[in-house]
Amino acid sequence: MELDKYISDLLYRYDCVILPNLGAFIANRVATQIIESEGKIIPPRKEIIFNRHIKNNDGLLHHYIMNAKKISYKKAEELVSSEINRISQILEKGETVTFNNLGTIRKVDENNIEFTIDSSVNYLKSSYGLSTINAATVSSKQENSADKKQVLPISQSEPKGKLNFSSKITRYAAVAIPLLTLASLAYYHQLNEFNLNLNSAEISIISSEKKEIKKVEAAKEIKAEEITVEEITPVAEEKVVEERVKVNKVFNYHLVAGAFSSNKNAQKAIRKINSKGLEAEIIGQNKNGLYMVTYSSHQTISEAKEELGLVKIIDENNSAWIWKKSIEKQVIE
Repeated sequence: MELDKYISDLLYRYDCVILPNLGAFIANRVATQIIESEGKIIPPRKEIIFNRHIKNNDGLLHHYIMNAKKISYKKAEELVSSEINRISQILEKGETVTFNNLGTIRKVDENNIEFTIDSSVNYLKSSYGLSTINAATVSSKQENSADKKQVLPISQSEPKGKLNFSSKITRYAAVAIPLLTLASLAYYHQLNEFNLNLNSAEISIISSEKKEIKKVEAAKEIKAEEITVEEITPVAEEKVVEERVKVNKVFNYHLVAGAFSSNKNAQKAIRKINSKGLEAEIIGQNKNGLYMVTYSSHQTISEAKEELGLVKIIDENNSAWIWKKSIEKQVIE
């Protein structure tokens, strides 16, 4: 019997699965990561580690196998023990043991076991369907768009967002010379058409005002361009959220924790159940008007039966039962 599947199934629901007398697979929650050097955005996930010091049996794995295979607890315990003995013998030989979708373990010395994670599977349910985003791709598309703006080089010796003095002189000279030429032509044209007698001082004032306007516009343009570049990364994070959509699905089997005549009592039961790490909810009322508090809903009877054994253990509720009723619920994918 291979333990891989059962351990993987449990890690989607729990953060620790113990292999008695061998160690435990522990799931640590990791928040969204932005790796700027590689241009990647990694969604939140459960990162698996192996701790050889946690060896005491908590019964979780045995009960899960017992319900999944429809066998007694003692038989499940024997199967797990036999498999762990086989793994231990392989490790003693210095060989590597592979757990599908989890990683590999090997014995380094008498006191240490080395674990190499298989990061291809994300055990965090809320991140289902999300994959690593290549932020460099988003940035490249932004830069190659038709309305791309060219950012002027910034001197390394001066604060960000300011041009050095020589750069200012070059830019303003490039703007001022054509303006002076246009102003002179306008003056000549107006003199002939309206016989205006403008002196050189007036031309100088007009030209100077136009130069100052261009200076202000150039400074605004530089500032706007810098803001555009800095905001490229947040665009990628918004896309991660937009990819998650809500869909309607029909669930036919529901694990019932209890039925209550008042909504107040039903809510009280939900708070008590959720304090144990479960996610109970009211899914409606039955034909007698009782509020149905459920642990979870499933599309197939096999999934419901598999989960029923676990919630009975966690909530210590031997009266939990499966209610068959087609109910449409909105879920995130």
